[in-house]
Amino acid sequence: MGKPPKLWRPEPSLTLLPLPNRTCGATRATRKRDTVRIMVFMETGRFHSIPNGRLFSLICVLGLGLLAVGLLAAYYAWLGCYAWPYNTRPGCYAWPYNTRPHTYAAALGDLDGDGDLDAYLANGENEGIVPDTVWLNDGSGAFYDSVQQEFEAETHYVTLGDLDRDGDLDAVIDVTGAGVVALNDGKGNFTYRRAYLEVMDSGAYTFFPALGDLDGDGDLDVVLGGCCGATISPPDPADVLYPFNMIWLNDGGGQFNDTGQRLGVWGTGAVALGDLDGDGDLDIFDANSDSITEGTGEPERNQPNMVWLNNGRGGFTDSGQRLGKEESHTVALGDLEGDGDLDAFIGNRGADTVWLNDGSGRFLDSGQALGDGDTRLVVLGDLDGDGDLDAFSAGRGFGEIWINQSGAQGGTAGVFKRSQHFSYSIWFASTLGDVDGDGDLDIFAGLLEQATRVWLNDGTGRFVEKR
Repeated sequence: MGKPPKLWRPEPSLTLLPLPNRTCGATRATRKRDTVRIMVFMETGRFHSIPNGRLFSLICVLGLGLLAVGLLAAYYAWLGCYAWPYNTRPGCYAWPYNTRPHTYAAALGDLDGDGDLDAYLANGENEGIVPDTVWLNDGSGAFYDSVQQEFEAETHYVTLGDLDRDGDLDAVIDVTGAGVVALNDGKGNFTYRRAYLEVMDSGAYTFFPALGDLDGDGDLDVVLGGCCGATISPPDPADVLYPFNMIWLNDGGGQFNDTGQRLGVWGTGAVALGDLDGDGDLDIFDANSDSITEGTGEPERNQPNMVWLNNGRGGFTDSGQRLGKEESHTVALGDLEGDGDLDAFIGNRGADTVWLNDGSGRFLDSGQALGDGDTRLVVLGDLDGDGDLDAFSAGRGFGEIWINQSGAQGGTAGVFKRSQHFSYSIWFASTLGDVDGDGDLDIFAGLLEQATRVWLNDGTGRFVEKR
């Protein structure tokens, strides 16, 4: 047997003294004889020494690098909590301006023609390139075969409808300041038209599309709700671009033309279409978020929500209403009090609100303050099977069920009480639909191709997660 390696001992000629006075980053160091050596055990089984001067310089470089990384991480942590107006405690994350791949929005519809609801996920990564995905339903509410779509962009929103009148569901998606038409081949594969729905004088960062027959010709047109505040167009600071809403009319084959209408100039968080004044055409309800107007005076925040009335041919005029002062990010229209007209359930940063229609398109605040989250989605439907409209509201990482107190509850129509709360990863997006085909509305949440989650309705408005 060979002799075991000797343990290292300080050489008699070396004296362990304090390190010389040195400063990280200094351009001159004392060049006296090194009095301290660090011994490193090498693969050869022998110890080798590193001069303390070189070691100290190496430590300085590594230390400064780690310090820089730490400061950068701290800055981005602060940015995620405090940048823009999207700080939502206690999670302290910015929505939608975060830096992890995630799903901004989900839409349900029969994408492959087999009779059940599939899911289209609008994905993004802080202005990065992430493919949208389609999840196919097996009919029981189990989703499989996540199919990446060819078009890769930062997609913020999606809405589904038959745009080219071929019998299947197509999509209009937002890709950071432009609308894109995606036509379905009937099997859930989408072809993306490179002709964007955009104009050069718009300052919108994001568009929220809504589909409906605006001009009464039988096809689906598009309203693009512009978000998120005015921007300065360089090089002239006086040249300000506004995030107005736009109307694009369909020629019947899925080709869209800009009407030139510019509805409002502030940040719109969502657009809902419905016949608000009872004249048989689709009007517009804007849920407006805050507006940043650098260079044009004091920033104007929390722009009131607005109603635009249709002349029947796709031309819109301002009704003059300014509804609420909250920062609103979503709105759903439905007859909440059972009087035959469309009311509005508005999702806000803070308490959600309910506005009741007088039948002529004039809205009155019901005085309800529902929840205290940062709501980004509201879907209306009869969740408990008693014949009135209830609500599902959702934000990043949560969902809530609000039951209308008329019907089986025996209370006042249009008054809501929370019955259930759901929690999930903030990177998911959720929506409502009958995913298991049993006749009631369920909850779907999805994230890229990594996971889907489903809560099934028992028919009474109680939801249990499908395992």
